[in-house]
Amino acid sequence: DIQLEECIFMGLRTIDGINIEEIKERFGVDFKKKYSKEVTECELQNLVEWTENGNVLRLTAKGMQFGNRVFEKFM
Repeated sequence: DIQLEECIFMGLRTIDGINIEEIKERFGVDFKKKYSKEVTECELQNLVEWTENGNVLRLTAKGMQFGNRVFEKFM
């Protein structure tokens, strides 16, 4: 879904990241389930991190340098 991808892309470009509860409410998607492979790959490369008790995914400092690499995984 292009709107979901756009929401992820835009959210990850912010310091706040993306709130997976908001994704679920807006798109009916279990983010952790749908994108578990992509998130794990990015975590292993230290590009993303979970905050807010695991409800928000955001780029790390390294991830901000390589943001396009992260964005591609969710498209």
